[in-house]
Amino acid sequence: MTQQEERIGEIVNDRYHLGRELARTEVGVVFEAKDVELKRSVAVEVASSIEEPKARRKWMRDAMIAQQLVGEHVLRVRDVGESRGIPFVVREIATRTLAEELEDRGVIPIPEAVGWTLDACEAIAEAHAHGIAHGDVRVENIYLVPGTAAPIVKVAWTSAAKAERAAREDVARDVAGLGAMLHVLATGRASDDGEDHAPTLPDGLAHAVARALAQAPEGGFHSIAELARTLAPYSPPGHPAPRNIARILSRAGIVSGAVPPADLPRTTAEQRGHGRRVRRTSFTDEWFGRTSYAPHGETNRHGRALALVSFALLAAVVMGTWLLWDRGMLPRWTRSEPAEPVGTTELTSGPWSAEENAVDLSNAAATDPSLNPVPGATEPPAPREEDAPPADPGY
Repeated sequence: MTQQEERIGEIVNDRYHLGRELARTEVGVVFEAKDVELKRSVAVEVASSIEEPKARRKWMRDAMIAQQLVGEHVLRVRDVGESRGIPFVVREIATRTLAEELEDRGVIPIPEAVGWTLDACEAIAEAHAHGIAHGDVRVENIYLVPGTAAPIVKVAWTSAAKAERAAREDVARDVAGLGAMLHVLATGRASDDGEDHAPTLPDGLAHAVARALAQAPEGGFHSIAELARTLAPYSPPGHPAPRNIARILSRAGIVSGAVPPADLPRTTAEQRGHGRRVRRTSFTDEWFGRTSYAPHGETNRHGRALALVSFALLAAVVMGTWLLWDRGMLPRWTRSEPAEPVGTTELTSGPWSAEENAVDLSNAAATDPSLNPVPGATEPPAPREEDAPPADPGY
């Protein structure tokens, strides 16, 4: 029994129960395993072939950096650890590579081959946005994982990945790998040196493959976004990868060199000195629809005009509200005006105060003459006997 066979049934890190062997890699062996904590199947790569401590630490560090990649077309790294001094990486489980699919089916139809390539481009673009280069793009490292409607293309990261800041030559190498992958899928064979195009490819697609393989700044693609844009017309209708790739790179600030200078407005040193910022509108749906753009100066003028109009409307609303409140109209309209005090009168000249209109009942004369006493008069005298009416005689 070999050492790897002895590992079958082993519990790694008190969590992963190793099962059958899936593949052998440069660094060790990949096992199918069961995550006993989350109750799901995973793939565990045990780096048993790496003996140098420094190399082991680098392998684990690169795998931890790859954990940042969480896109739909990335074969995700679930966990990184060490068991009995041997490092391991836990990934999504995937068993069927594009190489195996190609071997079973033969040449892949061009729309499907281009669609798979664009899916792989999206995964590589996410890596480039994080400063990671794949370094080993080929059909053996790209998998087909069962999906709801159709299999999903997922790119696996290997020990060849460069986790430090990817340089321009690293990007060019990944672009070349994607071009070679497309050529293999669509023709069934790798591109020969000096071959501009294969007879089975349309001229435009053959030219795109040749540009990808060129890896030269003057003739090759500058980024994954430019490659995806060129491949888009040959993909299935409505394929989302080209737009997704552009958004991923745009959010990461990767704009310079991503497209030809004529397609991307740029600021001059003088404009940057005046604090003028570039609106990265080149990575939009309209850009991929090849819609022409207005010059940046016109765009900025429209933005300033809209800001001025918005400010004027806000100022008018605030001023109108203040005037209504100052004139006492707003509280009355909103029924928040306090009740008028008794004795006040409102005239056209303005409200009178209660003090001015108060009635002094102690000094004021009554309006009824019968209630007003005659000055100097005293109480009325009592009635006299002669003034009394005669008594009723009873008959």
